[in-house]
Amino acid sequence: MTFRVRAALAFAAVAAGLGADYWFVHRPEPHSVAEFNPVTVTLGKEELTLQSPTPVGKSLLSHQGGKNEVVEIFFDSGKLAPATRRLLAAVSWAQSEKAQKISYTTLDTTARDAADAKGPTCRTFFDVKPDDKTIDDLRVFQDGIAGGEDHREFSIKSQKRIRVEFLTAPEDSEHANEPGCSKLLQAGDHQVPLGGMIPVAVVSEANAAVRFKFMPASSTPLWKGSKGLYEPFQGTSLKAKSVRVSPIGSAQQLFFANAPAGDQWIGIDELLAGSDLLQTRLSGTAWVAVNGHPVSPTLGEWISASGLRAGLTGLLNVLVFCGAILFALKSGSGRWTPPPGPDDPAPATPPGLMVFLCHCSEDKPAVREVDRILKAAGFQPWLDEEDIRPARQWNNEIRESLRRSHAVVVCLSKTFTRKEGYVQKELRFAIDLADEKLDQSLFLIPIRLEDCELLPSLAKWQMIDWFQPAGREKLVRVLRERAKQVGIEPAASNANA
Repeated sequence: MTFRVRAALAFAAVAAGLGADYWFVHRPEPHSVAEFNPVTVTLGKEELTLQSPTPVGKSLLSHQGGKNEVVEIFFDSGKLAPATRRLLAAVSWAQSEKAQKISYTTLDTTARDAADAKGPTCRTFFDVKPDDKTIDDLRVFQDGIAGGEDHREFSIKSQKRIRVEFLTAPEDSEHANEPGCSKLLQAGDHQVPLGGMIPVAVVSEANAAVRFKFMPASSTPLWKGSKGLYEPFQGTSLKAKSVRVSPIGSAQQLFFANAPAGDQWIGIDELLAGSDLLQTRLSGTAWVAVNGHPVSPTLGEWISASGLRAGLTGLLNVLVFCGAILFALKSGSGRWTPPPGPDDPAPATPPGLMVFLCHCSEDKPAVREVDRILKAAGFQPWLDEEDIRPARQWNNEIRESLRRSHAVVVCLSKTFTRKEGYVQKELRFAIDLADEKLDQSLFLIPIRLEDCELLPSLAKWQMIDWFQPAGREKLVRVLRERAKQVGIEPAASNANA
């Protein structure tokens, strides 16, 4: 290598070092957005904007229909989806493709029928999805009156069209034809009552608001006190490129978190509705600004605040310059090859069919017995208390294990069907994985640990009663069929187990 080439490379190294110094000194440091939780917006004043929101599953927001709960939905401007128009073919006004106000509200059967015409309360399920493949933004806000003890409500809006699919079903399927579980679909000046399990889909126009209202169906509260928070979306699993809090309809940034460039996202882990505020929690790392100003110090400020850090930075710059000079003056040519490092060991191949055990913590003793039986049958069950590795984030480990599993066994009980929180998020994620698989027929297997109801979201899968005498044999047989389906030969059974 000639002197001119070495000198040019040395000059380039010095220029790159100075450029890197300048960039590091003048940029803010990214923050863990968890340091700014919770993020709140207030009634009628502020909105939460998610930029490039992307669902982890199939839905941006998903409500699974709680008991003792009334849900009503209002569209400022929307159209009935084609499938809904076909379903209501006998209703002439429902065939209109004109955008108009649409509402889906509870029908007052007591006033319509006899005074004693009361039936079971309803459970309303709905999913919010982009009408196209993606949307650029999702704005969430409250523009009504404070909820108090009576209700919780909020609105969403996007610059693109949003599709809302909803279904109301009685809490007890045996009472499907009784009054009490009925809804009123209104479009403009027209209306039609809907009873039973009739799916409805409405496409909201761009920049038109969709308002969701949640109320208790009886005196039993859904939240604690007039200021209590309510989580309508048990399956919230969103990610976004940025999150902004601003005055409604304004571009002002009261709070702004922006994910670093590349394949990095901000996680939206929950969305809670209060009487006069909305609250969310974020995860990940982002550049954060409050009122338009970065909240973290620049690297230059961080260095200058310590004599030791300033001295080490100066020493590093001197070493860069000296190294560049020595390189430029070096005679001859040569090449330095770093010594090879040890090869990373290849991950062990699972010995058999990996079976994820989805359950709630209260059922742990019964699920340990399921785990023992499956191991004895030659399978590889995944149980959180045994298989989550140390110093790992348990929610990430669970999601990754769900993705790697060949089958998911959902262990249902009376506690499971009533419980809300992360176990419902885990179930929704498993259902989304099942829907994505081409060989989904034996991927998701619900079993009942005791005599309990089957969740509507699992109705299309064949259920096994584990508590019945033949329950264990049925589950083992189904998993052996699944093993053949994915080309895995189960390990030999342990007859003494």
